[in-house]
Amino acid sequence: METTDLKAIWKGHHDLLEEVPKYSIEEIHAYRKKKPVKVAKSIKATLIFSIVLKVILSLGWLSVSLLISQPWAPIASIIAVIVLLPLLGLEYRFLKRWNLIALDSSVLGCLMAQLSFMKGSYRTFIVTNALSNSLFVTLGFLLYDFQKYGEGFQIGFLTDPVLIGFIALSFIISATAQWPSYQTITYELQNNILAIEDDEAFSLQLKKENALRIRQLIIYGLLFLIGLVSLLFLAQQII
Repeated sequence: METTDLKAIWKGHHDLLEEVPKYSIEEIHAYRKKKPVKVAKSIKATLIFSIVLKVILSLGWLSVSLLISQPWAPIASIIAVIVLLPLLGLEYRFLKRWNLIALDSSVLGCLMAQLSFMKGSYRTFIVTNALSNSLFVTLGFLLYDFQKYGEGFQIGFLTDPVLIGFIALSFIISATAQWPSYQTITYELQNNILAIEDDEAFSLQLKKENALRIRQLIIYGLLFLIGLVSLLFLAQQII
């Protein structure tokens, strides 16, 4: 074998070693124990926030029938609440199921249970959460028009293609914004399970997770800009 080949092999091996960040055994073991707890707190907070939002949203839609004395107001309130209550019950079941995952069990068992939940129940949660956001936006438009025009306004604002498009966009943006977070958590759980017994592989996994978080922040930033531009465009159309 030529000397140049040996140098190339050595350089490639040396670069590969440099790519793996150096973590102490204590740091790796501490991270392994903290990972399930960190994921548990994050998902639990997300579920609780969504449940509280749906309760407030249901009360907001009920207030429509009290504030607006038009024949369609009670019907709109009832339809919205009928949609929200099953979503609320479903997310409460998700929260109970998530709380059943025992953090005091083995790290591997806990990670696998969390991964199973993410691949099943959490995918459904993304849809229910996005749908409630669309109902929130619709309620906002409804109350805005009522405040602007008083009892004289009609529910015909829902026939405006711009407003309908914005309501649909709110669903798409909400679901799209949640998907990178779902992918990141699922990816991290999968790779933490695979690298649970390999300290070097786990070190490399920590590096990948940091890179994923940076990418996630960029995606959130772009989605925020899209939402802001859409809101400004809608404001110009209304004004």
